Amino acid sequence: MRFGNKWNERLDAVINTYREPGMERYWVPSILESALFGTKFAEDFFLVNMGGDIAFLNGTLKHLIANNWVDFSFIKNYTGNFDELKASLDHQSWEELEQISGATRDEMLAFAKMVGDAEKAVFVWSMGITQHECGEDNVRAIINLALTKGFVGREGCGLMPIRGHSGVQGGAEMGCYATVFPGGKAITPENAAQLSEQWGFEVPTCQGLTVSEMIHAAHTGQLDVLFSVGGNFLEVLPEPDYVKAALKRVRSGKYLWNWRGKCVSI
Repeated sequence: MRFGNKWNERLDAVINTYREPGMERYWVPSILESALFGTKFAEDFFLVNMGGDIAFLNGTLKHLIANNWVDFSFIKNYTGNFDELKASLDHQSWEELEQISGATRDEMLAFAKMVGDAEKAVFVWSMGITQHECGEDNVRAIINLALTKGFVGREGCGLMPIRGHSGVQGGAEMGCYATVFPGGKAITPENAAQLSEQWGFEVPTCQGLTVSEMIHAAHTGQLDVLFSVGGNFLEVLPEPDYVKAALKRVRSGKYLWNWRGKCVSI
């Protein structure tokens, strides 16, 4: 998380299971000073247990609310269900939050004070947050924290998910997705009709296949054409022998473009 205050000072805080050296200082070879001495990145680290992100963020929220460090005007005008969130937090004891998060109540308070003092902030997370059984809830916890301070919709603030492959997030949001329409709209006859009128051609109402479903369909000979943009399935999917056998069974030509821009033929 990157914070800014009224003195234009910038602070970077990292919440992670491990104090990664690259998050503390990194080296840019093209910049002489950085190449020799490194460039400092994070000011503070908050270490949590694997899967302890929600508990740490909820503890932070409890401190923010208890100390009135939240933006009540923003919450009232632009959010919903705040009372339900507060009630849920009230039922979470500090002992439970400390045990699950792996952090102390005082450490959560220190982070809450950073959030409370900041006038601007950008919350950045990557696949270490999303690739959990509770990945969606992890993201919701981050968003809840940002919303309580109004850190969205204005300059110098925001929510910034980082994907593993360039273009994956944007491709999904513009409609290159199997189970929803662009903008996350549900695949329904009504939404399909609206898009058909807007785009000038008939939009189907059936869902497409996810990556794993495509591979299973190919393996059973049910996939005629596979066109992949943005990743090499042989490198990123589990069970590479099964994946390779499946791709060989696609009935027509097969081309995989990986993120380095190289064409991989099978």
